[in-house]
Amino acid sequence: MTFQKQNYPHNTHPVQRILKIISAAVLATAWTGCGPKLPPKEDVKNRLALALPAHLSVQNIEVDVTPIGSDGNYLCKFSQSVAPKEDLFIKAPSKQSFEIQAELIDRTVTGEISESVSDAASQVVMKFPAQHTFLTLNAEKGKPIVLHGSITAGRRGKEWEWGAHQFEQAAVFDAKPKSAFPPNSLVEGSSEAAEAVEGLRKKIQDIETAEKRMIEQEASEQTTREQKAAADLAAKKQQLLELFKPGSKFKGNVKSERFPDPVELIVDESSDSAGKPLKFRIINPQDRQMYRDFVGVVDADGLVDSKIAVAKASGQRPIGSFNDPRGLFGPIRTLYSSNDSTSVQFYITDTGLCGKFSGYGGPVIELIKQP
Repeated sequence: MTFQKQNYPHNTHPVQRILKIISAAVLATAWTGCGPKLPPKEDVKNRLALALPAHLSVQNIEVDVTPIGSDGNYLCKFSQSVAPKEDLFIKAPSKQSFEIQAELIDRTVTGEISESVSDAASQVVMKFPAQHTFLTLNAEKGKPIVLHGSITAGRRGKEWEWGAHQFEQAAVFDAKPKSAFPPNSLVEGSSEAAEAVEGLRKKIQDIETAEKRMIEQEASEQTTREQKAAADLAAKKQQLLELFKPGSKFKGNVKSERFPDPVELIVDESSDSAGKPLKFRIINPQDRQMYRDFVGVVDADGLVDSKIAVAKASGQRPIGSFNDPRGLFGPIRTLYSSNDSTSVQFYITDTGLCGKFSGYGGPVIELIKQP
């Protein structure tokens, strides 16, 4: 077999042409950044460190870069160990205030405290959270916290374009130093929190004590009123006995527009000095032969409704001449001539006594005690 030498143009040998193509491709790759170069891990670490709150310090960051598809994008997964520079807290409702409110409900149901105390104490408990912000410890100072997450990166020309940080556990970012909360903030379990809760219980105790004192004062005032009323009643009873003491005399008239006949009442000397029994005689002063005797009792317990005495006509027949026609047909007829069932009730009035006789249309006499 015979080989013939072929002549090629200058620098156009096939091998040289292949080498030129490869060189151009390498230069193009280096210039455009679309080659296999990965996102710098240090850039990832720096970005993550800058994303942390000031109260967290970075201890360690591990980054694992994985390509996403074939378009030059990457997923940078990270495991970041951080430590709080000081204790971190989150707001939390006061457990004690809930417990105290539950206690109030139970004590109200069992009757240990009144509805008024329960209402007043509940108002104090409801105001308590606004007066004190309670905090719960979320992260201790210096105790490592491991955060997991990811960030995307893609080559855009000479620069890397970064996506947003995605944290799998971001609760630590809700926690803050105590200085970030209002000055009245209290840490659950601290002596300050216990003192505040004790102050709340003291206010409730003060409400209970105030009601007890009020009840005791009202009871004392009621006792004083009852004692005074009893003393006043005893005095009135004594005055009543003096009113009807043996030998007492009263003068007055029959209460009638047509026949206002005069009458007298004389307490019998044989009446009991204590007022039981009460004996008296009602006399017509215009004809003293017209009279009626009555026997009864002093109703000292009836002072409440002003009724002070009850009496019934004696068994003897009434005495009188009845020459005056008015004695037969006027109201006075019942007073002196009715049957033995006639009775009378005496009442205290502003001016003296009022005697109301039984029976239909029974007469009424008004009397004034004589000196």
